[in-house]
Amino acid sequence: MEARRRGHGRAIRRVVDEGLREEIRILNARLAALEARRRRDLEVGDDGDEEAVVTTDGTDEEGLEINF
Repeated sequence: MEARRRGHGRAIRRVVDEGLREEIRILNARLAALEARRRRDLEVGDDGDEEAVVTTDGTDEEGLEINF
């Protein structure tokens, strides 16, 4: 019975690990896209801190870009 519990625990850890790897993959892709956009902005001379933000009602608002 104990061996079955250990196997179940490993299966759970494997699923969690796979989920975390997928989250990391998604975050890496988002970071790469943000970095590419930032490089493009710098190449065209757009180094302002403001950018248009589309709200849920479809209108545009000026918002501050968050830099990490």
